[in-house]
Amino acid sequence: MHRAIKIFTVAGIPVKVHWTFIFMPLLIWYMAWVYHLNTTQTMWVSSAITVMLICILLHEFGHALAARKLNVSTSDILLLPIGGLARLENLPSKAIHELWIAIAGPAVNVLIALITIPYLVLVTAPRIASVEFLTPELILTDFDFLPPFIFAMNLGLAAFNLLPAFPMDGGRVVRALLAIRMGRYRATKIAAAIGQLIAVAMFAYGLLSWKIPYIFIAAFIFIAAQRERFWIWRQHLLSNKISDVFLLPESGEAELPIQQSGEFKLNPVQGAVSSEQPEIPSGWESIDYHSTLEVAVSRLYETKMPALLVKEEEQALGLISLDLIEEWLSTSQPRFYFLPSFNT
Repeated sequence: MHRAIKIFTVAGIPVKVHWTFIFMPLLIWYMAWVYHLNTTQTMWVSSAITVMLICILLHEFGHALAARKLNVSTSDILLLPIGGLARLENLPSKAIHELWIAIAGPAVNVLIALITIPYLVLVTAPRIASVEFLTPELILTDFDFLPPFIFAMNLGLAAFNLLPAFPMDGGRVVRALLAIRMGRYRATKIAAAIGQLIAVAMFAYGLLSWKIPYIFIAAFIFIAAQRERFWIWRQHLLSNKISDVFLLPESGEAELPIQQSGEFKLNPVQGAVSSEQPEIPSGWESIDYHSTLEVAVSRLYETKMPALLVKEEEQALGLISLDLIEEWLSTSQPRFYFLPSFNT
């Protein structure tokens, strides 16, 4: 996703396109060559693809603007050959908010489809009635048939995105509804499993019918669902308090000791830190021993400090760094199956 080109900014949200879009003119030329399209037909196809990309972009802005309304920022919108992504900076705190954000995109497509209905009734319907035989060749030479394409394409986009294949919109709706009852961590595991099952079925269908787009979309869904599951697992672990994970001299048990005076002391079973006060570098930021690891990570990124001084009631206990937290996370790696398990 790093190889993306920023094309413009709307409402403070950067819009980027994936580098593979440089092949789009080549794809259109290939279609024109294979299907023997004339200049007018090639222009019709080019217009249809352009309109589809605009509708996908509006779909993503539906997500982004709904998120903004609910105090969730969007890093950027990325257009891909297989769709688009509104990349939110963080998940909404409430499951019901995720539900509204998820359905906002398909709602935009339904709205666009509804807007085209008057044109279909007043222009397209009489045009179709005046034609004895409606052929693909005729459609691709008459721009009166572009609005029907817009209507059908937007309804198709809305329906496709509402498939319960997490992390697509329908899958996020499923997760939001489940999270209301069981919490986001378990809800994500279940939604990801459902999404990956659908991805496997889609991949098999694409392979058997030799429909390449389905294969690529299935692979994207499967990998994205696994990444979402990994990310929510990481957030779940980071919700632990520093005091739940790192050892104090009198506690006698923990998974890793606190780093002290720049020295990492590790015991596989029980860690221990010296009771002596560490040498405290001047100007270093401090964090409470009972803060969460998520807060610690956020503070480390914000301050750009190599470590934070861990304190409890103004007593310095040691230093905690990103490397230390990452090392603890690496010892808590989840077991990954072909499909995620449903158990917690």
